[in-house]
Amino acid sequence: MATRNLTFKSTNLGDNVTLMLCFTPPTPRLFVDQFPIAWKVTTLAATGRSSLNATWTANLGFSATQVGQGSIVTAGNYTPIQVGQTTTLLLDQTARPPVQHWTDPKALSGVTTVQAVNGTGGPAGIGLGFITDLNKPTEDMSVALTWPN
Repeated sequence: MATRNLTFKSTNLGDNVTLMLCFTPPTPRLFVDQFPIAWKVTTLAATGRSSLNATWTANLGFSATQVGQGSIVTAGNYTPIQVGQTTTLLLDQTARPPVQHWTDPKALSGVTTVQAVNGTGGPAGIGLGFITDLNKPTEDMSVALTWPN
């Protein structure tokens, strides 16, 4: 899959500038039931040099999300997903405490999007983001868009 590296650099801006990168799909549901989150944030200094490096990949994933200290974060369980696939978030009630998990993605014929279904029986935050280093020990999930519970 394609990987993109973005580098932002500044020198002596004159004022501190906060740079926030987020993904916002072209949808009328934006800020209604679909919300972008800050993917990368940094403050570029008024004097001297500053930089921000950001890497994103075409490896998409769905994640259960939760709010931690005012920020939306992954709940630790996620699944890779490809365009044209669907997955369902389930709740294992036999575990104590109950644990959310994703079903294996399945193909949706004739569909050019990805789909996540909340099958937990209750509210659940779901995020879509990027998986870096897929199938490597350093694999990591970064949520870029969320549908809060």
